[in-house]
Amino acid sequence: MISEGPTDGYSKRARKLSSRKLSNMEIADQAVQTGPTLSFGPGDLKSLSDTAHNDALVIRALVSNYDVARIFVDSGISVNVLFQETINQMDLGEYKVEPVVKLLFGFIGHAIRPIGLINFLLTLGKDRTIKTRIVSFIIVDAPSAYNAILGRPDMNTFMAVASALYQKIKFPVGNEVGEVQGDQKFF
Repeated sequence: MISEGPTDGYSKRARKLSSRKLSNMEIADQAVQTGPTLSFGPGDLKSLSDTAHNDALVIRALVSNYDVARIFVDSGISVNVLFQETINQMDLGEYKVEPVVKLLFGFIGHAIRPIGLINFLLTLGKDRTIKTRIVSFIIVDAPSAYNAILGRPDMNTFMAVASALYQKIKFPVGNEVGEVQGDQKFF
């Protein structure tokens, strides 16, 4: 498990702003929210190669307009991670990296100092049911079988629900439901 990543920013100012947003969200949540119901059922299992699996949910998505495979979806962590090797392969040219002072634990058995924080566009879905948001990724220079890890904060940003059992992520797009199918071929 990866821990010690902030869910609300890296500075005192960012944490205060996050606290204010939460207060405002509580008021907004009292209003009736409309949109599609996100659910999983037997029809979602038809696309799986093996319904008796224990696979992690690994997807592919567009990150800064690059098709990135092997994105591990882990709603138990409080940060999104993009590995340095992946960024190198994306050939982005110059990009802005913000400093990060917090250490992360859980990658290689001891604390690791992130390289920094970067904001990229992340696009989930396809055709009419795509959704794009700006996502903050912590850049880490560590070995990994994955190119990125998508954590809890931005699953919430997409209002997405992930299911490892059904190997899918579902999220609202207007009155429709967008989906991202897990990639069992990775295993």
